[in-house]
Amino acid sequence: MSSSAEEVVHRAYRIAVRDLRACYNPDGIVAGRLHFNAYWARDGFWASLGALALGDVEQVKAHLNLFVQYQMPSGKLPVRVEFLGHTFGHYHTRRMELKALYRAGTVFADPLDPTALFIIAAREYFTHSHDMDFCMHFEPRNGPRHPVAAEPRPRR
Repeated sequence: MSSSAEEVVHRAYRIAVRDLRACYNPDGIVAGRLHFNAYWARDGFWASLGALALGDVEQVKAHLNLFVQYQMPSGKLPVRVEFLGHTFGHYHTRRMELKALYRAGTVFADPLDPTALFIIAAREYFTHSHDMDFCMHFEPRNGPRHPVAAEPRPRR
């Protein structure tokens, strides 16, 4: 690779790192600062892979824990967790409490990928952190989080 190409790649990398870290909040990773300033499952779980590559393990843990907090008893995760309140033209009020939304709209109202991406991000988080306490959230022997997890599967 030429010196000029290397400079472009290094500059692009620095911009990507800067822009990813600009989306860090105490509760997780927002999808964007100017638009989509909420915790979107899809965007955040993909961004978690980049954050882990940067060594920002605690940021990923916060994001995963946020979605676990709003997980339904069926195991379904929210599509997004937002903190915007009312909108008046271009002015947005902030909610004091976060609100989880489980539907994405009308066409793809019930997406499955938030849960699948959560599993991928959680596995990668564990691979980087070796955080057994995080894994214990999902262990049925230790007081299952959800009734579904408590029911043993019948053997055939």
